[in-house]
Amino acid sequence: MKKIELLLIIVVMQFIAINANSQKQSGILIIKVLNYKSDVKLKDEVEWKLKRSGISWYVKDSSLIITQINPQYIAIDSVKHTQCGSEIKIERPVGTYAISCIGYILSKSSKNVQKVLSTSAFFNMNVLKFNILPNKITEITFLPIIQKHKTFLVDSFSPDIHVKIVEDGKVVMEDYQINTRTEASIAWDDYKGPLKFKE
Repeated sequence: MKKIELLLIIVVMQFIAINANSQKQSGILIIKVLNYKSDVKLKDEVEWKLKRSGISWYVKDSSLIITQINPQYIAIDSVKHTQCGSEIKIERPVGTYAISCIGYILSKSSKNVQKVLSTSAFFNMNVLKFNILPNKITEITFLPIIQKHKTFLVDSFSPDIHVKIVEDGKVVMEDYQINTRTEASIAWDDYKGPLKFKE
């Protein structure tokens, strides 16, 4: 009887050790932002600003959040910014992650920031998934393509953000625009989740 109990203890301890080891496993995530492309002719001052732009992002738990609006208006700490033509490499726990995008397409000009957000900002939640594999590299490439959006008073140049995902050398998503406003998008005023400050 004691031998059986001892064997059970050994089996349980091995299971705990294997489980703990798997939880500690990690892989590498590379966030790469390509130089922007433009479908429209840009003025020199606009082009100068765009060359210094990039992608603002935040990763926590199993979520990668991309934001096109100023981070001061969302409830996220430590937003990172990767400039066009550069990349950053971070270590992340193994698992499946979801990409969400806080999109912005200017549809109405106003000095009131909340009014602009109300009409122009939206949330695309969990539009893509990717995996961090044990001791492997997952590369997410962002390509901003500049589009011109004309409002009553001003012209706005907003990028369409195209994403490519490569896991351990294998392309799992060739091209997907994460900031398209669709019927599935959640309007700024309708979103009640944790990415927005409580009103």
